[in-house]
Amino acid sequence: MLSSFAWANVYPVATYSHVPEKLGIQADYWASVEKGAAHLSGFKNVYEIFLPKIVILMYKNCNLNSYFDGYQLEIINKTKGAKTDTNKTPFSYKLRTKGEDVDVLHLPHPRYIATCTKTIRDSIVNTVVGLVNGDK
Repeated sequence: MLSSFAWANVYPVATYSHVPEKLGIQADYWASVEKGAAHLSGFKNVYEIFLPKIVILMYKNCNLNSYFDGYQLEIINKTKGAKTDTNKTPFSYKLRTKGEDVDVLHLPHPRYIATCTKTIRDSIVNTVVGLVNGDK
């Protein structure tokens, strides 16, 4: 399995509020770092390097239009789970890129999943299995 698995960040440079701000790095300096790395962000790099059949995108606030710039997406399945104790709603989308034959699963980040109840975590796992298996 590991020989057919690859991992990549959606955005290769941390957002300012996650780390750099806490380290006291100036916002304008970090903006220039983000701008310089912008060409590394996006699906194109992941697709051209790894040629995946399935991509699991685990960043809720990912701008899909920006991330998949140049690719057309078709929503195959969209689900929302039950609300958690923190009143957040787990989500999942199964998208397919047109022309590249890649399934894209857009799911909650593992850090978020860890805050969910066992029932919600099981629901997310079952959703992933169902989407991968092509369940409607």
